[in-house]
Amino acid sequence: MKGGKIMIVEDEGIVAEDLRTILLGSGFEVVGIADNFDAAADLARTERPDIALLDIRLKGPRDGIELAAELRRTDVGFVYLTSHADERTLERAEITEPLGYVLKPFGAREMQPVLQMALYRHAAELRLRNLESWLRTTLASIGDGVIVTDREARVTYLNPCAERLLGRTLRAASGALLEDVMPLLDLRTGERVVCVGKRAIASGQIVHLPAEIDLLRVDATTVPVEDCAAPIQDDDGGVSGAVIVIRDATDRRLDEHKRLELERRMRDTERLETVSAVASGLAPDLNNVLTSIL
Repeated sequence: MKGGKIMIVEDEGIVAEDLRTILLGSGFEVVGIADNFDAAADLARTERPDIALLDIRLKGPRDGIELAAELRRTDVGFVYLTSHADERTLERAEITEPLGYVLKPFGAREMQPVLQMALYRHAAELRLRNLESWLRTTLASIGDGVIVTDREARVTYLNPCAERLLGRTLRAASGALLEDVMPLLDLRTGERVVCVGKRAIASGQIVHLPAEIDLLRVDATTVPVEDCAAPIQDDDGGVSGAVIVIRDATDRRLDEHKRLELERRMRDTERLETVSAVASGLAPDLNNVLTSIL
């Protein structure tokens, strides 16, 4: 992955120029040099580098660790340049999740493998971030509720449709057991339904809800629902959680009730027609009997 665009953020001019020489000699493109927070932030916005070689100590009141947080928001990866630092500073640096460290003094032999690995990791993180963004957009736009749990059937994600159906926000539901967030009632028995997420996790198979199931919402109202749960399998084939898809079944249940009512009326009509036909056949015989009696 040679040829990556590198930004140098270093407060010592001689060290910065030495870095430029090493990077150019190793096949990298240097988009610029900055020695303070503001200049580096502006350079990152205009030049869009892949990686920033970032000294922790910078000119001015804001250091490289504060700059790292700004670079992450603009999708610029960073590798820290450091010679020595106190434990508190290193703890702050570690929280920002750098792509690597380069210790001073440095040479091309130390610099090149660190930057090559940093470029590879940064590209992989960007692909993953784009995929996550696509998934979030897709899940937010579909008309069914989607709930994701961990292997203990605790909620880790709700899409907006699920939030509306459940009457709960993701923040309120996160970490709670699915059976508490999505209590289901069987209308035929009036009892709670066993958590479909747990059943999917335990069986490793897709589980469908039976008919005539209601969701009990936070405000004590109920909503007819239909859903299914599927296990989430990890790379080793183990089950790491479940995905539950639920939808409001109010219209379907109304249509089903209308269909059943129509069928009942048709059966009643057929019975009436049968009785009428029998009565019509019996009428002459009945008239003859009545005539005899009279």
